[in-house]
Amino acid sequence: MTDPTDLKILNQAREQTEKIIDSLYKSRQDKSEKKPRTYRKKARKDYLEIAKQRRPSRQKRRKAVKKQLQYIKSTNRGF
Repeated sequence: MTDPTDLKILNQAREQTEKIIDSLYKSRQDKSEKKPRTYRKKARKDYLEIAKQRRPSRQKRRKAVKKQLQYIKSTNRGF
């Protein structure tokens, strides 16, 4: 059982929102607008930086959770 503030869950949620945005953009008739920015590569890099650490400090975990939440928020704002 994972903790609700677990970084792994946030990463999965971010990836799912990106997939949803991709599918919505593909189904869109008017493709004159640009695809919304998602910061995928940067978000994945930030996630892996903490996930690969043996025991990240509390402060590093909190910052990583905040970053992932911000990525999800900015992704949802763009669409």
